[in-house]
Amino acid sequence: ASADELYDRIDALLATPAFRARALHDRLNIEFIATTDDPCDDLEHHRRIRQDPDWDGAVVPTFRPDTYLEVVRPDWNRDVDRLGECAGTGVDTYAGWVAAM
Repeated sequence: ASADELYDRIDALLATPAFRARALHDRLNIEFIATTDDPCDDLEHHRRIRQDPDWDGAVVPTFRPDTYLEVVRPDWNRDVDRLGECAGTGVDTYAGWVAAM
């Protein structure tokens, strides 16, 4: 019964400066942030934050291969082919797929 009210309250708070990512980072004394990234991500956002002189936190990418492990997905073959392109290796064998991961 209170879901809509709670959602609206949270939504309103997230729109305020006190709940922006950097404000929360500072207020909660977060020391380390690990993002989940696709192996094909270019990590541009990581480069930009590392070069930001106003940022002193630690943000690192982590490997998230979920897309390439769910073989029943209809677009799995297309995604695995893209993984092979990103890794610069063939993925038409199990060994190639493992090497690309």
